[in-house]
Amino acid sequence: MAASRAALARGTSYTLLVHDNYPEILVAAGKIRESSLTAKFFSFFNRWLYKHASGIVVVGRDMAELLERKTAGLSIPIQNIPNWAELETVSPRPREENSLLAELGLFGKFVLLYAGNMGPNDVDNHRSR
Repeated sequence: MAASRAALARGTSYTLLVHDNYPEILVAAGKIRESSLTAKFFSFFNRWLYKHASGIVVVGRDMAELLERKTAGLSIPIQNIPNWAELETVSPRPREENSLLAELGLFGKFVLLYAGNMGPNDVDNHRSR
């Protein structure tokens, strides 16, 4: 919010990069009700941010659809830039064929990679099982 106000005060534009959307994520997590004052607060200020943005970047098809609904009537361009692996072109290879391991000097070393989503919802879901 501060960056958008600073941009407007200086007579320049800003573009929003949206990874998560509030209040929807809080409603889905069961932290607030859709009709709550908090949800209305988030929706009001989000609409203000969208209204003054020169563009919005989202990281998925569903988020693009949500933002199209939330910006209805504002004529704000929404660009979808997917943020995930391309499984059709990226696949596991034997370690000896992995050029990145060679480039980073990691042959013969233990390498651990976590690629996924981690957060309070993951913890809450596992506790309730």
